Formats: sequence, C-alpha cells, structure tokens
Amino acid sequence: MALQTWAQRHIPPTRTALLMTLEPVFASAFAVAFGGEHVTLRLILGGALILLATLVGVRGNESAEPLPERPPGLTGLGALLGEVSPGGAAAGRGSSRGSRHPSAA
Repeated sequence: MALQTWAQRHIPPTRTALLMTLEPVFASAFAVAFGGEHVTLRLILGGALILLATLVGVRGNESAEPLPERPPGLTGLGALLGEVSPGGAAAGRGSSRGSRHPSAA
C-alpha cells in the first residue's frame, strides 16, 4: 500500500493505472507462495495476458505527450474538484454559494 501511494504521487496517472493492473498477478503469486493455491494453466495464461497488456500499455504510453503540470495550490481531491488548497478560494465557482437567487422568496 505504501508503494502504491508513493506511485500515485510521483508517477503520471496513466502509468500508475497501468501498474495497478498488476495487482491480480501479485495476488496470485502470494496465493501460490503462502496460501496453498495450485498453479494451473488458467492462472499462468491469465497472468501472462495481464503482463502482456501492461507492457503494451506502458510502451504505448511512452510515446504519448506528457500531461501539463498541475497549478500550484491544487492538491488531492481539491484538484479533481477544481478547488484551491486550504486557505484559498474555490476555483471555478461563483461566490453565491449558499445565497438565494433574487427572485426566490
């Protein structure tokens, strides 16, 4: 979990998502190593397909244009919602939050 959290902060989102597709491969490896699961042809083929798809995705992502950097002050969920970090004003939202329209009684 710590490595996954680190990756989400320091690796571009597309590459992070591709690397997270390896979770079933690692889960299967741990299940075989520590859980007493049996290695089957289906398990091997499934893992190989996941590895191949991840490799193709990573190779294709290398040729893609990099995403622009986030503006300073945008963090976490606030960046997704377009809000500025604590102490700042909300971006892209009017100041009428919570106020009534003049025609409302």
